[in-house]
Amino acid sequence: MDAGLTELAAGSIDIFPYLTPDRVNQLDSTKFNVLSNGSNMVQIFALNNSVEPLNDLKVRQAINYAINRKDIISVTMDGTSVELTTAMSPAMGSYYDSSLDGTFDQDLEKAKSLMAEAGYENGFDLTCTVPSNYLIHVNTAVELASELKAIGINLEIKQVDWATWLDQVYKGRQYETTVIALTSAYAPYDVLERYQSSDDGNFINYSNSEVDALMAQIPLISDVNERTELYHQVLGLLTADACSVYIQDPTTITAVSTRLEGYHVYPMYVQDMSQVKLAGN
Repeated sequence: MDAGLTELAAGSIDIFPYLTPDRVNQLDSTKFNVLSNGSNMVQIFALNNSVEPLNDLKVRQAINYAINRKDIISVTMDGTSVELTTAMSPAMGSYYDSSLDGTFDQDLEKAKSLMAEAGYENGFDLTCTVPSNYLIHVNTAVELASELKAIGINLEIKQVDWATWLDQVYKGRQYETTVIALTSAYAPYDVLERYQSSDDGNFINYSNSEVDALMAQIPLISDVNERTELYHQVLGLLTADACSVYIQDPTTITAVSTRLEGYHVYPMYVQDMSQVKLAGN
């Protein structure tokens, strides 16, 4: 990120997406336009459901209740992101279930009680393997470590390069926790299919037969309202299972040289250069 920002400031590159607000403040506002939009990404504190003690529902619930999403967003994105409770962003419109909002608002006493019920009143150690090339995820992990101390969880942060993260965490599933932003096509099924037990993208090792059945049923339903209700049921099950911790839909912030015009920031993971041209041409 630092090298790219230096190149941008020097004029070697003209477009830099996925900036954090603090990086934007380092740029000359006369040389760059700063564009932003919701990203329709889901930043997740991913919990490997197959390893102890994260295979315990009460432990996963305790972790969810222990954190303060607003504080994390304030620290990592200067408060500009959308707070999340479940596995989908509100950018998905009616497919998102707003009734789940606030399910895991911070409640330290409840979190401590759940830890005690699970037999971990004295806490435990966890490792968070995070990709070092994404500052927002590293900073999120640091804030998570600070907040989880309140319920006795010692979160050790292990930074790895992107290739290692893909190999060990995403593909190999050899990790305890991680922080990452999940991307998807602008379609609700694409957002949620990773939670099927047998899906290759199910790197958190989540398994729920009800979710599997609902996801198998959804493509067979033609009625939009009925299909939307099934998505809501899936989101409700994921939330009830506290399968991981959902934090934010990070705002996509892009710096574009004033020499260019026609660039747009979309609420999805895409870089559209078709309309970009030199300003005034």
